Amino acid sequence: MSSSSMSVAAVAGLVGLSFAPAFLSPGLSQGSQVTLRGASAPAQGQVGSSAASVNSIGLLGTAAVAVLAAVRPAARTRKAVACCAFEPASQVGATKPFGFFDPMGFSKNCTEQEWNKLRGAEIKHGRAAMMGSLGLTVQSIYK
Repeated sequence: MSSSSMSVAAVAGLVGLSFAPAFLSPGLSQGSQVTLRGASAPAQGQVGSSAASVNSIGLLGTAAVAVLAAVRPAARTRKAVACCAFEPASQVGATKPFGFFDPMGFSKNCTEQEWNKLRGAEIKHGRAAMMGSLGLTVQSIYK
């Protein structure tokens, strides 16, 4: 990240820190402590400690944002690919976050025609499996 984006992140953290007391209940921000019936009153040193903890949490959050802004991701290198090569990983269906999934390596070194045949077989088998699960569901409802 550039220094300007780091400064924007730091400013955003400081603005968030300045608005932290707005999220406290009105009684706590004025120094009074709300107690339940039957509970003893807190000691004087404990009044307002929630405001200090909110400010410290905001400060830690700002520090975390600054650290994350300072960390740069590693530069990615791309492999050289021939312009005519068929790449199964770049086909429709290989999307984030899963990407291209071929654990058995069926599409390794295959041509575009073989790829289309494998994809058609996968669609046919998927449809047959869906109809089978629908059949099991119908059988369990209508005995």
